[in-house]
Amino acid sequence: MKKDNELLKYVWGLYRVYAATSRKLKSQISTNRFWIIILTIMAAVFGVLCSQLPDWKIFSLSVFGIASTISFGLATYFSKEIIKSAREKKHVIARSAAEALKSVSYLFATGTAPYDNGNAHDLFLEKSKNIRRNTDDILLKSLTDEDKEKGLIQKPMSIETYIDERVAEQIRNFYYPSSQNNVRIINKWNRIIIICSIAGIILASIGTFGFSGITAAWVAVIGTITTAITSFLFAGRFSYLSLSYQKTAQLLEDHLAKWNISDGSDEAKSDFITSCENTISIENKAWMAELSKKSKAIIPNSPTNER
Repeated sequence: MKKDNELLKYVWGLYRVYAATSRKLKSQISTNRFWIIILTIMAAVFGVLCSQLPDWKIFSLSVFGIASTISFGLATYFSKEIIKSAREKKHVIARSAAEALKSVSYLFATGTAPYDNGNAHDLFLEKSKNIRRNTDDILLKSLTDEDKEKGLIQKPMSIETYIDERVAEQIRNFYYPSSQNNVRIINKWNRIIIICSIAGIILASIGTFGFSGITAAWVAVIGTITTAITSFLFAGRFSYLSLSYQKTAQLLEDHLAKWNISDGSDEAKSDFITSCENTISIENKAWMAELSKKSKAIIPNSPTNER
């Protein structure tokens, strides 16, 4: 059993490294996307100010014009950087590897097929290698031994421990909270879009009273803001993820309910654990497919020259 736990410690450490790498890449992507929105809005606002301050002609052209150009250039740079660096693809691969390593660790710890025979060690080690075969171009985050062992599971693992540390933990602390968090993000940005839309309608209405020369440009700015936010929400797949996480949590609850009314036999235990891991794996693969779809970050045209 000592050899089992030594091997489990090694693979669990790999899982922790890939999970940390995935989080780091996701943070970088989210930061880039946020600044794309901010810089795009800044470019639009500075562009309009540049064109609508005739009394400060030199000042507006030299400051607001340059600021608009720089902001738009940086927004374009950050947008292309996400695509050029393949950061999102690496994030998807790293997270997939982490989830797969975690899943096989629980299968091995509980002695669930195919890790229920004398060849379990070789199968477990070989599987961990296969999971990592497409990750050679990813620069992994360095972790201390203490970080690698955080949450380390042990073999043999009882069904009660598996339910508490794996199934219930995923439902309570990951899937439902993550689903709700994505909904909050969508609602927050949608409220901003609604406010912008109302502001656009008001400005357009004011323009009909002879102020169209002033309001038209600001209506275009508002359009730029709403387009940038919409692009951000689409790129983040927040709506898809909120539904996917919720569905996975419900499926795990279904498996748990079925186990609770089972006869508790070894066969029922194996079916339960396999079903849970398959459900998590299916969500992970579907998430990979969705996030791997090619989508270019949209940088709206700057209204710098609009008057």
